[in-house]
Amino acid sequence: MSKKDYLILSARNGRHCAVRFLNSATGKYMPAISLGTSNKKEALKIVIDWLKNGIPDKGQIQDMEARDYVFNLIKGDTFTCTQAEDVIKLLKLRGFLSEDVQLKNASTPLLKDYISDFWNFEKSLYVKEKKLQGEKIGYAHCKNMLQLARKHAFPVLGDKHLSELNVEKINAFLLSCQDKGLASRTVNNISVSVVKPLKFAYEKKIIKENFNIALYKFSLPGKERGILTREEAYRLFAAKWPDKKSYLASLLASQTGARIGEIQALRKEDIGLDRLFIRHSWSDIEGLKSTKTGDSRIVPLMPEMRKALLDLVESEANPWRLSENPFIFWSCHPEKPIHRHTLNDAFKEALEQIGIDEAERKERNIVFHSWRHYVATYLANNAKKRTGMGITGHKDERTFDGYSDHEVDTDFAEKMEALKGLINYTPPIEKEKIKFS
Repeated sequence: MSKKDYLILSARNGRHCAVRFLNSATGKYMPAISLGTSNKKEALKIVIDWLKNGIPDKGQIQDMEARDYVFNLIKGDTFTCTQAEDVIKLLKLRGFLSEDVQLKNASTPLLKDYISDFWNFEKSLYVKEKKLQGEKIGYAHCKNMLQLARKHAFPVLGDKHLSELNVEKINAFLLSCQDKGLASRTVNNISVSVVKPLKFAYEKKIIKENFNIALYKFSLPGKERGILTREEAYRLFAAKWPDKKSYLASLLASQTGARIGEIQALRKEDIGLDRLFIRHSWSDIEGLKSTKTGDSRIVPLMPEMRKALLDLVESEANPWRLSENPFIFWSCHPEKPIHRHTLNDAFKEALEQIGIDEAERKERNIVFHSWRHYVATYLANNAKKRTGMGITGHKDERTFDGYSDHEVDTDFAEKMEALKGLINYTPPIEKEKIKFS
């Protein structure tokens, strides 16, 4: 059944009658035009006269027809995002839009869905590509990134489609994180958790916004790790420790600068004749993995320390001493080493014994990792850079050079003699060739 060319609307609430003409292009009725009378018969005569002799202001009707056509086209299901982009371009060209408009494209995924897939270690296309390219990426890193995004980004940006986001919105979000009092390192990590997936989406042509430029970097200085003095270290190792494993782990860290995960990962076969082979690190999530830099290294090992480590791993107290290549710092599980919390707690307890209580420890920011700074600072001030970096495993010269700014002990001569003994030690047995590179 064909539609009538017009509809007459009766006068209501004191208003005049009105007419709605049919838009032949859209097949829908246009907005109502007042007929200047409340009498419906008179209104009908006016409409018939308009159709016979012409509408007094036909330009108005033509404008309405054109507008109605555009509006209905946009509201229709067949109107696409590409067509919307064309409309925006024309509006910008005509000067009706003074700033960029980002289209909401439901064809792009929600941020929370895309990031959840991106940091899924088992399923992520990004992770698969990294592995194929021989680049290092760990399960723990992916898990930490996803946790950061869920905690901070999802509540603010999670329900937005990728196409709705731009650099300005991400920067505003990062500034809001800083305003909450989060540390600069935390804010930068949050940025990585969100921006890296967005950069990948741009590379894969999922979105058009380039997130490789103009993003904020937060570089406010964090709290520097504290370093024990030589005298404090001497008293610390003279204190009574909760257990022998924790004592030897800290002592070894103070002589090698090894990270706590590297010490946990040490096994019997890593003990050489006069050196320690640092090949792995331990993660509670990933288990035995490569070191932080991905490279192995060799550090000199004092004869007294070598004997102590062998005695520990071969002692009757170790239930796994007869197993193949057991952990030096063993636990009650043969496939796991001592937990880092055990080493940290024992370290703090020993600090208490020498008068460094919890308040002072926090104020000075002294933690187990301080041993690494202790060794690196000493080497940076007293050894050739190549030698020092070979011991600590630092890959970045700028990072290693930074340790030379730390304040060092006044007992400089004692430290130098200890360092000479560490670097130039020659055992009375067959030597293995040491290379620091």
